[in-house]
Amino acid sequence: MTPPDAHDDEHNPLTTKDGWRQFVDDAPVCPTMLSFRAFKALAEEKRLAYNEPRLDYHSRLVIVATPTVRNVFTTGRRLVLLNRH
Repeated sequence: MTPPDAHDDEHNPLTTKDGWRQFVDDAPVCPTMLSFRAFKALAEEKRLAYNEPRLDYHSRLVIVATPTVRNVFTTGRRLVLLNRH
């Protein structure tokens, strides 16, 4: 049996020391952007494959705690609490 790849997220979740270290040390590469015309020309399957690294990149952006962001967070938390039943 071969050990799992060290960069395999399934075997190194963020809840493990190795997974956390990999996440912290990883410097995501900004994906290349297609023109709107080229994007629209992609087949559905290719479009999904193209969007995956973009979603990965944007999910790692830092959120700046501006007053608006704090308000959205507080409002969202309040709505979740009010609608839990």
